Amino acid sequence: MKRRSDIGRDQFRHHYETHHAPLAAPLFQFSRYRRNHLIEQAVEPGFDCISEFWNESLDRVRTLMAGEVGQTMDEDERRFLDQAQTVGVLSTPVLHGADNGTTLFLLNGPDDGRDALVAALGDQDVGCEFLETTQVTAPAKAPAHCYAAMVRTYGETPSLPAGWSIAHKLEVSVCEFGGAKQGSARRTDSSKQTPSSASDTVPAADAVKSR
Repeated sequence: MKRRSDIGRDQFRHHYETHHAPLAAPLFQFSRYRRNHLIEQAVEPGFDCISEFWNESLDRVRTLMAGEVGQTMDEDERRFLDQAQTVGVLSTPVLHGADNGTTLFLLNGPDDGRDALVAALGDQDVGCEFLETTQVTAPAKAPAHCYAAMVRTYGETPSLPAGWSIAHKLEVSVCEFGGAKQGSARRTDSSKQTPSSASDTVPAADAVKSR
């Protein structure tokens, strides 16, 4: 997700965390909802946040976005987002380490090299997800570039097999709401947490990311 050109990154994050995320959580009842806010980067990637939504059904999200819920979200997004630059991505998690990690690597690589990537990363404490563009709202936008994979670590640079390369290394501050199905909105912020070495398993559900 990219901020509007007339607001700064701090203002973007403030609106997202104090208004937009609390607005979205009860409407969609995501099983998990994590925002990865970019810290100032030496080389800017052209967006400000990677938002992750875990949901049992992507079709349900599309149905909600086609009705009043979508209108509510659209109205608020216009207050802080450059909506034309938002890209929807369907994520397939394959490794679940470093769940509290605050360093993300966006990778380019071949579709037929996925098994090699998983094998190379398998003995490293990292999370890895394969990515593909998807459309959450209609009408669909023209297909946008999508990175092949995202790797999450506790700061270490992953060792990659031949054919794979790092497009961006991103340092992020992580905020999360949990337990939406139970009606609660528990918020965690990586700036107030010490990363744990334990690995958590991501629920078997559609995970949609926006950047």
